[in-house]
Amino acid sequence: MILSYSQKKDSLHLEILKSDYFKEIVRQQKLNQQKEQEALQHLLQNELPNFSLSLLNGGSLWSETLRGKPTVLVFWNSNCQLCIDEAPTLNELKKKYGNQVNSIAITNQDEKEVRDFLEDVPFGFTHIINAKTYTQKFNFWRFPKTFVLDANLIIQYIGKPKESKTLKEDISNHLKLKKEIETQLDTLLELF
Repeated sequence: MILSYSQKKDSLHLEILKSDYFKEIVRQQKLNQQKEQEALQHLLQNELPNFSLSLLNGGSLWSETLRGKPTVLVFWNSNCQLCIDEAPTLNELKKKYGNQVNSIAITNQDEKEVRDFLEDVPFGFTHIINAKTYTQKFNFWRFPKTFVLDANLIIQYIGKPKESKTLKEDISNHLKLKKEIETQLDTLLELF
């Protein structure tokens, strides 16, 4: 019996899925996700680790300058589709809260990569670049992660958009994330 290319490809795909190598990759991914979730839970209700990091437009930003008002702090990467999809939601939050809230985006990427990205995708946050050493402190497995900090830099919320299979799911997930962040910020601004 002669198999078509498509049938051979499907057969090979099934063999890969059954392989011990593939099973080990899946097991490692689940373990990494579990470790990340534990690390994120540990961060809640704790102060953001101090930093002094390079800004996209020159100079640096010291974390202590964020004290005094709530902060939305997103860890992202321009190669991350969820990060790209989240940018419009974050822009809406920036527009809604304006200067009442610090809006900071942190990436491991360099100036050229971020500038190239921003030419195509508007993202109105203050951008910190070259932050790999700092982001490694958090043991992130994937991006994005969005933190909401109170006026004392205590992490009150950590959100991340969920992967979706349909446009309807995608819109729903981003609306849910936006609502969660808005609820956090509204509460913090009432206390402020």
